[in-house]
Amino acid sequence: MHHITRSCIAFAALVLSAANGPAAEIGSGWKYDVSGAYDVLSGYVLYGGRQNDEPCCWTFLEMDFGHELFGLVGASLVQNTDFTSRRGEMMRHVNEWDWGVFYRNGIDIAEGWRLQGDVSHIWYKYHGIRPAYKRDYATAMEIVTRLSLENPFVVPYVFVAYDHKVTRGTYMEGGFRRDFALPWDLTVTPDLTVGGANGRYLPCIYPTTPGKGGCISYVQLALKMRYKVTDWLGIHGMAAWVSIVDNDLRHAIDESDSPFANDFPWGFIGVDFSF
Repeated sequence: MHHITRSCIAFAALVLSAANGPAAEIGSGWKYDVSGAYDVLSGYVLYGGRQNDEPCCWTFLEMDFGHELFGLVGASLVQNTDFTSRRGEMMRHVNEWDWGVFYRNGIDIAEGWRLQGDVSHIWYKYHGIRPAYKRDYATAMEIVTRLSLENPFVVPYVFVAYDHKVTRGTYMEGGFRRDFALPWDLTVTPDLTVGGANGRYLPCIYPTTPGKGGCISYVQLALKMRYKVTDWLGIHGMAAWVSIVDNDLRHAIDESDSPFANDFPWGFIGVDFSF
Protein backbone atom coordinates (compact mmCIF):
# COMPACT_ATOMS: atom_id res chain seq x y z
CA MET A 1 0.00 0.00 0.00
CA HIS A 2 1.31 3.43 -0.88
CA HIS A 3 1.35 6.11 1.79
CA ILE A 4 -0.56 9.19 0.61
CA THR A 5 1.60 11.72 2.39
CA ARG A 6 4.14 14.48 2.29
CA SER A 7 2.65 17.07 -0.02
CA CYS A 8 1.69 19.81 2.42
CA ILE A 9 5.06 21.60 2.35
CA ALA A 10 5.11 21.79 -1.43
CA PHE A 11 1.53 23.00 -1.42
CA ALA A 12 2.19 25.53 1.32
CA ALA A 13 5.19 26.86 -0.56
CA LEU A 14 3.07 27.40 -3.64
CA VAL A 15 0.34 29.20 -1.72
CA LEU A 16 2.79 31.40 0.16
CA SER A 17 4.65 32.35 -3.00
CA ALA A 18 1.31 33.21 -4.59
CA ALA A 19 -0.10 35.14 -1.66
CA ASN A 20 2.99 37.30 -1.16
CA GLY A 21 1.12 39.43 1.38
CA PRO A 22 2.90 41.88 3.68
CA ALA A 23 3.40 40.91 7.30
CA ALA A 24 1.83 43.17 9.91
CA GLU A 25 4.41 45.35 11.69
CA ILE A 26 4.21 45.37 15.49
CA GLY A 27 7.09 47.79 16.02
CA SER A 28 10.90 47.81 16.40
CA GLY A 29 11.27 45.20 13.67
CA TRP A 30 8.77 42.72 15.13
CA LYS A 31 6.02 41.40 12.86
CA TYR A 32 3.43 38.66 12.47
CA ASP A 33 1.41 37.15 9.67
CA VAL A 34 -1.71 34.99 9.38
CA SER A 35 -2.37 33.43 5.98
CA GLY A 36 -4.44 30.67 4.46
CA ALA A 37 -6.06 29.24 1.36
CA TYR A 38 -8.84 26.99 0.14
CA ASP A 39 -8.19 25.13 -3.11
CA VAL A 40 -10.17 22.72 -5.28
CA LEU A 41 -7.84 20.30 -7.08
CA SER A 42 -8.44 18.07 -10.08
CA GLY A 43 -6.84 15.20 -8.13
CA TYR A 44 -4.33 14.29 -5.44
CA VAL A 45 -0.87 14.42 -7.02
CA LEU A 46 2.08 13.59 -4.77
CA TYR A 47 5.53 14.39 -6.21
CA GLY A 48 4.56 13.31 -9.71
CA GLY A 49 2.52 10.31 -8.53
CA ARG A 50 -1.21 10.64 -9.17
CA GLN A 51 -2.79 9.06 -6.09
CA ASN A 52 -6.33 10.16 -6.91
CA ASP A 53 -7.59 11.33 -10.31
CA GLU A 54 -10.89 12.67 -8.95
CA PRO A 55 -11.45 16.07 -7.28
CA CYS A 56 -10.38 16.90 -3.74
CA CYS A 57 -9.81 20.08 -1.74
CA TRP A 58 -7.09 21.50 0.47
CA THR A 59 -7.53 23.87 3.38
CA PHE A 60 -4.32 25.63 4.43
CA LEU A 61 -3.64 27.83 7.47
CA GLU A 62 -0.39 29.35 8.73
CA MET A 63 0.67 31.74 11.49
CA ASP A 64 4.15 33.13 12.05
CA PHE A 65 5.85 35.65 14.32
CA GLY A 66 9.36 37.05 14.53
CA HIS A 67 11.85 39.82 14.00
CA GLU A 68 13.31 41.09 10.72
CA LEU A 69 16.84 40.33 11.98
CA PHE A 70 16.24 36.92 13.56
CA GLY A 71 13.67 35.34 11.25
CA LEU A 72 10.20 33.91 11.81
CA VAL A 73 8.83 30.96 13.73
CA GLY A 74 5.39 29.60 13.03
CA ALA A 75 2.90 26.77 12.72
CA SER A 76 0.86 25.43 9.81
CA LEU A 77 -2.01 23.09 9.04
CA VAL A 78 -3.04 21.45 5.76
CA GLN A 79 -6.22 19.37 5.56
CA ASN A 80 -7.39 17.16 2.68
CA THR A 81 -10.96 16.21 1.77
CA ASP A 82 -11.91 13.91 -1.13
CA PHE A 83 -14.99 15.02 -3.05
CA THR A 84 -15.74 11.57 -4.50
CA SER A 85 -15.69 7.94 -3.35
CA ARG A 86 -12.63 6.97 -5.44
CA ARG A 87 -10.75 5.98 -2.28
CA GLY A 88 -13.86 5.15 -0.25
CA GLU A 89 -12.84 1.56 0.50
CA MET A 90 -9.79 2.76 2.43
CA MET A 91 -10.60 6.24 3.76
CA ARG A 92 -13.41 8.65 4.48
CA HIS A 93 -13.83 11.94 2.62
CA VAL A 94 -12.14 14.02 5.34
CA ASN A 95 -8.98 12.00 5.81
CA GLU A 96 -5.72 13.90 6.28
CA TRP A 97 -4.50 16.59 8.71
CA ASP A 98 -0.87 17.70 8.37
CA TRP A 99 0.51 19.77 11.26
CA GLY A 100 3.82 21.60 11.07
CA VAL A 101 6.19 23.96 12.86
CA PHE A 102 8.90 25.93 11.08
CA TYR A 103 11.66 28.51 11.20
CA ARG A 104 12.07 30.87 8.21
CA ASN A 105 14.79 33.40 7.43
CA GLY A 106 16.80 34.90 4.60
CA ILE A 107 20.05 36.67 3.72
CA ASP A 108 20.28 39.69 1.43
CA ILE A 109 23.12 39.03 -1.03
CA ALA A 110 22.79 42.11 -3.21
CA GLU A 111 20.10 44.60 -4.16
CA GLY A 112 17.12 42.57 -5.33
CA TRP A 113 18.85 39.26 -4.50
CA ARG A 114 17.97 37.27 -1.37
CA LEU A 115 18.71 33.70 -0.30
CA GLN A 116 15.48 32.57 1.37
CA GLY A 117 15.07 29.36 3.35
CA ASP A 118 13.17 27.50 6.01
CA VAL A 119 13.27 24.26 7.96
CA SER A 120 10.10 22.49 9.12
CA HIS A 121 8.91 19.47 11.02
CA ILE A 122 5.63 17.94 9.79
CA TRP A 123 3.30 15.44 11.45
CA TYR A 124 0.97 13.67 8.95
CA LYS A 125 -2.20 12.46 10.67
CA TYR A 126 -4.73 10.22 8.87
CA HIS A 127 -7.96 10.60 10.82
CA GLY A 128 -10.11 9.19 8.03
CA ILE A 129 -8.28 5.91 7.44
CA ARG A 130 -10.47 2.85 7.84
CA PRO A 131 -9.31 0.23 10.40
CA ALA A 132 -8.16 -2.32 7.81
CA TYR A 133 -5.65 0.17 6.39
CA LYS A 134 -4.30 1.76 9.56
CA ARG A 135 -1.12 -0.32 9.50
CA ASP A 136 -0.22 0.75 5.95
CA TYR A 137 -1.15 4.39 6.57
CA ALA A 138 0.89 4.87 9.73
CA THR A 139 1.40 8.45 10.83
CA ALA A 140 4.49 9.88 9.12
CA MET A 141 6.94 12.51 10.36
CA GLU A 142 9.31 14.53 8.22
CA ILE A 143 12.03 17.13 8.46
CA VAL A 144 11.81 19.43 5.45
CA THR A 145 14.15 22.12 4.11
CA ARG A 146 13.51 24.64 1.32
CA LEU A 147 15.93 27.10 -0.26
CA SER A 148 15.38 29.63 -3.03
CA LEU A 149 17.47 32.42 -4.51
CA GLU A 150 14.96 35.24 -4.96
CA ASN A 151 15.91 37.71 -7.70
CA PRO A 152 14.34 39.79 -10.49
CA PHE A 153 15.15 37.22 -13.19
CA VAL A 154 14.81 33.42 -12.80
CA VAL A 155 14.48 31.97 -9.28
CA PRO A 156 16.16 28.59 -8.63
CA TYR A 157 14.85 26.53 -5.73
CA VAL A 158 15.43 23.21 -4.00
CA PHE A 159 13.28 21.15 -1.63
CA VAL A 160 14.42 18.20 0.55
CA ALA A 161 12.22 16.00 2.75
CA TYR A 162 13.47 13.27 5.10
CA ASP A 163 10.92 10.86 6.59
CA HIS A 164 12.41 9.80 9.91
CA LYS A 165 9.53 7.58 11.09
CA VAL A 166 8.03 5.39 8.34
CA THR A 167 10.47 4.97 5.44
CA ARG A 168 13.63 6.67 6.76
CA GLY A 169 14.04 7.84 3.20
CA THR A 170 14.68 11.09 1.37
CA TYR A 171 12.89 12.95 -1.42
CA MET A 172 14.39 15.88 -3.34
CA GLU A 173 13.20 18.25 -6.01
CA GLY A 174 14.47 21.39 -7.64
CA GLY A 175 13.46 23.79 -10.33
CA PHE A 176 13.17 27.28 -11.71
CA ARG A 177 10.34 29.80 -11.72
CA ARG A 178 9.80 33.34 -12.94
CA ASP A 179 7.09 35.81 -11.94
CA PHE A 180 5.61 38.07 -14.61
CA ALA A 181 3.57 41.02 -13.34
CA LEU A 182 0.73 41.77 -15.76
CA PRO A 183 -1.88 44.54 -15.73
CA TRP A 184 -4.89 44.41 -13.43
CA ASP A 185 -2.82 43.05 -10.49
CA LEU A 186 -2.36 39.69 -12.21
CA THR A 187 0.84 37.67 -11.76
CA VAL A 188 1.70 34.68 -13.97
CA THR A 189 4.50 32.27 -13.04
CA PRO A 190 5.94 29.56 -15.32
CA ASP A 191 7.53 26.84 -13.17
CA LEU A 192 9.71 23.86 -14.11
CA THR A 193 10.23 21.15 -11.45
CA VAL A 194 12.32 17.96 -11.48
CA GLY A 195 11.95 15.48 -8.61
CA GLY A 196 13.26 12.17 -7.35
CA ALA A 197 13.77 9.99 -4.28
CA ASN A 198 16.01 7.28 -2.90
CA GLY A 199 15.01 3.62 -2.84
CA ARG A 200 13.42 3.83 0.60
CA TYR A 201 11.14 6.74 -0.22
CA LEU A 202 10.20 5.90 -3.81
CA PRO A 203 7.61 3.15 -3.03
CA CYS A 204 5.60 5.70 -1.01
CA ILE A 205 4.91 7.67 -4.17
CA TYR A 206 4.72 5.22 -7.10
CA PRO A 207 4.15 1.58 -7.89
CA THR A 208 7.71 0.20 -8.08
CA THR A 209 9.48 -3.00 -9.01
CA PRO A 210 11.18 -5.01 -6.19
CA GLY A 211 14.65 -3.73 -5.39
CA LYS A 212 14.20 -0.50 -7.30
CA GLY A 213 16.82 2.05 -6.26
CA GLY A 214 16.62 5.80 -6.20
CA CYS A 215 16.10 7.81 -9.36
CA ILE A 216 14.95 11.05 -10.92
CA SER A 217 11.28 10.21 -11.25
CA TYR A 218 9.33 13.03 -12.88
CA VAL A 219 9.32 16.40 -14.61
CA GLN A 220 6.51 18.92 -14.18
CA LEU A 221 5.86 22.03 -16.25
CA ALA A 222 3.35 24.35 -14.59
CA LEU A 223 1.78 27.72 -15.15
CA LYS A 224 0.60 29.43 -11.96
CA MET A 225 -1.42 32.63 -11.64
CA ARG A 226 -2.68 34.96 -8.94
CA TYR A 227 -5.12 37.82 -9.16
CA LYS A 228 -4.85 40.33 -6.32
CA VAL A 229 -8.40 41.22 -5.34
CA THR A 230 -7.38 43.38 -2.35
CA ASP A 231 -4.23 43.88 -0.28
CA TRP A 232 -5.14 40.79 1.73
CA LEU A 233 -7.26 38.62 -0.62
CA GLY A 234 -6.34 36.85 -3.84
CA ILE A 235 -7.51 34.25 -6.35
CA HIS A 236 -4.90 31.78 -7.57
CA GLY A 237 -4.62 28.66 -9.70
CA MET A 238 -2.32 26.30 -11.54
CA ALA A 239 -2.35 24.19 -14.70
CA ALA A 240 0.41 21.59 -14.97
CA TRP A 241 1.65 18.68 -17.05
CA VAL A 242 3.54 15.79 -15.40
CA SER A 243 5.70 13.18 -17.13
CA ILE A 244 7.35 10.18 -15.45
CA VAL A 245 10.90 9.96 -16.83
CA ASP A 246 12.22 6.72 -15.29
CA ASN A 247 11.59 3.64 -17.47
CA ASP A 248 11.18 1.22 -14.53
CA LEU A 249 8.55 3.47 -12.97
CA ARG A 250 6.74 3.86 -16.28
CA HIS A 251 6.54 0.07 -16.70
CA ALA A 252 5.35 -0.40 -13.12
CA ILE A 253 2.66 2.25 -13.60
CA ASP A 254 1.53 0.62 -16.86
CA GLU A 255 0.95 -2.62 -14.94
CA SER A 256 -0.80 -0.96 -11.99
CA ASP A 257 -4.42 -0.03 -11.50
CA SER A 258 -5.76 3.48 -12.05
CA PRO A 259 -5.37 6.30 -10.98
CA PHE A 260 -1.59 6.15 -11.61
CA ALA A 261 -0.46 7.52 -14.98
CA ASN A 262 2.81 8.20 -16.78
CA ASP A 263 1.78 11.46 -18.47
CA PHE A 264 -1.15 13.56 -17.32
CA PRO A 265 -2.46 17.10 -16.72
CA TRP A 266 -3.66 18.37 -13.38
CA GLY A 267 -4.32 21.66 -11.62
CA PHE A 268 -6.34 23.60 -9.10
CA ILE A 269 -8.03 26.92 -8.40
CA GLY A 270 -8.61 28.62 -5.07
CA VAL A 271 -8.65 31.70 -2.89
CA ASP A 272 -5.98 32.91 -0.45
CA PHE A 273 -5.65 35.55 2.25
CA SER A 274 -2.87 37.14 4.26
CA PHE A 275 -3.07 39.60 7.18
